[in-house]
Amino acid sequence: MAALELTEAISSTPATVSDELFAELQMHFNEEQIVELAATVSMENYRARMNRVFLVESEGRYQPQSTHGQIYIRLQYIERKFSSLKEPRGP
Repeated sequence: MAALELTEAISSTPATVSDELFAELQMHFNEEQIVELAATVSMENYRARMNRVFLVESEGRYQPQSTHGQIYIRLQYIERKFSSLKEPRGP
């Protein structure tokens, strides 16, 4: 849930990540993972906003059944991306 809450916080205008949310993230992710997660969400937001400026339309390859399904698919992607980083790396 913390990853989803971060996604929503970063995606809002203005982006606001509370101290409470950041503390929750630290319970689930290490520093490297939080940076990567924030960067991934930020880049997706950047891409989506840039596409709107230039009226870039979807090619129609991805057609979610619902908003809930879209969020679920993104969370699956995030979980796969971070699964290799779950264990802290050595010194």
